Amino acid sequence: MAAMAARLGVAPATLRTWDRRYGLGPGGHTTGRHRRYGPADIARLERMHRALLRGAAPAEAARYARSTAEDIEPPAETPRSSAHRIGRGLRLPGAGRRARGLGRALLAMDAAAAQEVLAEAIAEDGVTRTWELLAGPVLAALADRGLPPVSHLAGQCVRAALAAAEVGAPLPVTDNPVLLFCADPGALPPQVLAAALAEPDIPRTILLAAFPAEALAALVRRLSPAAILLWAGCPEQAEPRFFHRTKGRVPLFAAGPGWAEIDLPPQVRRVGGPGDAVQRLAASLG
Repeated sequence: MAAMAARLGVAPATLRTWDRRYGLGPGGHTTGRHRRYGPADIARLERMHRALLRGAAPAEAARYARSTAEDIEPPAETPRSSAHRIGRGLRLPGAGRRARGLGRALLAMDAAAAQEVLAEAIAEDGVTRTWELLAGPVLAALADRGLPPVSHLAGQCVRAALAAAEVGAPLPVTDNPVLLFCADPGALPPQVLAAALAEPDIPRTILLAAFPAEALAALVRRLSPAAILLWAGCPEQAEPRFFHRTKGRVPLFAAGPGWAEIDLPPQVRRVGGPGDAVQRLAASLG
């Protein structure tokens, strides 16, 4: 039992509870006191653990764990209308089961489990919906609670999930890239946008940190991009001079909350978050 608890990252008392309440105990016996977990027992407990990380209720997770069909669907996420707990003490309005599972994994500092939840969400819902409905709200709730180590781990897990999504994206269909500039190289929303742009097979995206407006203009002349998007998370990061220095008919976009109060040239299209930016870019590029 101690070895199995260490393998799952739970307390031995949790395994005893699962055995007593749901019959998910070890099936093998030795001549001594120890009860041994066999391959079938381990598989059931791992299914139970995965279902709990998705946010399933323990009884529902146990029913899924006891199933013998390997291809059975795990407990589905059910939307909720009121505030629910995520993990221990973390609250988020409208949290679904997957959000609770992500919050629980992060509060337990279980990076592997958190990345599994994020990867599953991206595979099913796409990058922007995963950010808007899952990762973004959970990160905001962690920030509100004031847990810097957990927030740091959460950011790392989201970046890893975004990188994996970009690696699995289709190859570009043109050499003319979409250029995405941001003043804060550590900001997550532009990285979300970069990963999301790969999903509808938009031409290869290059994500760059802030450079002087003159250097960016020179880069644009050299690369002949299909579109240019500047992300600003706050007014201090907004650089409208760049738009005035960009010549030609390249579609120009200003994204992020930092542009809200900034006057822009008429040829610049103002967009919102990553989801809005992807739709507008896709429509512009046909």
